[in-house]
Amino acid sequence: MVPQYTIPEFEKKFCFNKYRQELFDLLIDELFSIDSQCKSYRILIFGSFLTRKKRPNDIDLLICIIPTSECVYKMMKSGLEKCHPEKIDIKYIRRQMVNKGADDLIKYFNDNPFNKKEQYIIMKKRKTNKNSKTEKS
Repeated sequence: MVPQYTIPEFEKKFCFNKYRQELFDLLIDELFSIDSQCKSYRILIFGSFLTRKKRPNDIDLLICIIPTSECVYKMMKSGLEKCHPEKIDIKYIRRQMVNKGADDLIKYFNDNPFNKKEQYIIMKKRKTNKNSKTEKS
């Protein structure tokens, strides 16, 4: 199961220094921009920001979006508007009716031929039993 956090819970858990807080603030700017372009969206955050690394390079996001009717054409023509592409690395898929869940987003990302070629794979950890620590699946 992929852990789910509210924005305040995520901030409390992962913004444990000034640099990480600055990255998180850029993420919030991006979310406001995304919110203005989409009816709904689901976000999967992955990468080094989820580790204890003091200075991750960026925040990696995979987003499933349903654009607003006003933004459909623009999004199809030029893609999702991004405010901070150098620090908030967004990969996204457009949907028409229903957003994908976390497991489906991970499968979509991992099945992308470019991600396979570059060996960008999202691995989720889960507890298997009392005796083993974690299992990657």
